[in-house]
Amino acid sequence: MKQFVLTICILFQLKGMAQTTSSENPFNHKILEVSGDLNKDGLPDKAVVTQDTLSDTSPYRLQVFFKEPTGQFN
Repeated sequence: MKQFVLTICILFQLKGMAQTTSSENPFNHKILEVSGDLNKDGLPDKAVVTQDTLSDTSPYRLQVFFKEPTGQFN
């Protein structure tokens, strides 16, 4: 019985030391946003560059959004 209680205590301790994931977007600083017809379909597309300011290496993310004939970006 002591081993069972000890095992349960150890498992709870390990869960407390596990990494937590954040649902917040780390790419929180917008560097540049440009519009233009990237795929030559006559609709204005959009490219966005953002930076992760929380990381030591400060990575960048490039997102390209193509506009559909319905008017929504995809």
